[in-house]
Order: sequence, then C-alpha cells, then structure tokens
Amino acid sequence: MIIELVRRGEIPDMTLLAAMPEQPHTRRLIPVFRQWMDDHGVPNEIVEYQPRFFKHWPPYTSLLDACLTNGTLPSIAFGQHSCSARHKISPQDKWVKAWPAAQHAWANGQKVVRLIGYDCSTRDNQRYAHREGHISDLYEYRYPLRDWGFTREDCERVIAE
Repeated sequence: MIIELVRRGEIPDMTLLAAMPEQPHTRRLIPVFRQWMDDHGVPNEIVEYQPRFFKHWPPYTSLLDACLTNGTLPSIAFGQHSCSARHKISPQDKWVKAWPAAQHAWANGQKVVRLIGYDCSTRDNQRYAHREGHISDLYEYRYPLRDWGFTREDCERVIAE
C-alpha cells in the first residue's frame, strides 16, 4: 500500500510499523523497508508493544516468552485475536494519541485518517467484512488497496517492480 501510494504521489503524513516479536522475517524486513521509505520521503516510526503488567515472573518481551511465563497458548489457539490488538493496534493508538498532528486535528474537531492495508484477496475480504462500517470518534478508516481493487498478487507485483 505504501509503495503504491508513493507511486501515485500520495505520501502519507506518517507510517507506523508494528514490530511483531514472533515474526523474525518481519524483523529482518523492517530496516529494508524503512530505508526505502526514507529514500522516498515517507515519514515512519516503529511502534512496539511494551508489556507493563506481568501475571507471573519473569517479565516477557515476546509471544513465546509470554506463553511460557503464563503457561498458556497464543490467543489464536482459542479462536481469539488479542495478539494483533496487543502488538499492532494498541502501540499504534498510543503513538498517535501523543502525535502533535493528531492532537491538533482532534482539537479542531477533525478525525485522523487511518489507512488500512487490506487487499481484495479472500483472507483480507474476511478481515474487511469484520471491520466494515466501524465508526470511531477519532479516526476515519480508508482502505486504499480495496479502493484500487488490488489483490495479494497485485501487491506482490508492485513490490517486485
């Protein structure tokens, strides 16, 4: 989504990357993509979940450590999706609430536009159906890949180009 936005001359005001601790391939990609964004004038920040409350000792910083410390499985094993909320949504919300541009918009009765990278593939169609119609007092949600009719294959092609 970010690459296509740049190709179309629509540089976002800020791009937040959620560092997911259990995805080493994502961790390896972050510096590469951040360099690309820097080279193309795309402001970007990394946000990361910082655990503050520990049910048991020792403190943990990864999904594996959390499961071992708390003697449980990831929430997805129980049909829930709290890992995305904890490791992606919550740190982004925290960062945006402290961002002066967002504070200024909210103080003036405006909403912050959030771009969500759901494409038109089967899996993202399910995610979008779950989110469709969600209304927030703080945010306007837009789905550029869906607006453009992009599938996962289209995204892969743009990245490769």
